[in-house]
Amino acid sequence: MKRKTLLQSVIATALLGAFVLAGGCQTPGGKSASTCPLCGGHTSAMSAKGLDCDKMVCPECKGVETDAAKMSAALAAYTGADSASVQVCEHCNAVVMTCPKCAKK
Repeated sequence: MKRKTLLQSVIATALLGAFVLAGGCQTPGGKSASTCPLCGGHTSAMSAKGLDCDKMVCPECKGVETDAAKMSAALAAYTGADSASVQVCEHCNAVVMTCPKCAKK
């Protein structure tokens, strides 16, 4: 009897673990973005308002933008649509978001 209960517990735990891993972290656009494509660091959702960063990286094409005016325009266009937060790398402080070129695809 105990053996059957133990086996059921193990199976239930394995299924729950698989379900959690399959979900992953999701950005507002629905793409997984828990890892920075630039340095491999962990990303966290942060408010785009008043965000101070020195680079932006696109998870689609891996392009890096460092021009402040272009980054500001891209952030304004992104957050103006329907979101007030973006993914930011905790290691290299890069904003991880789809570039305007990839967003048009």
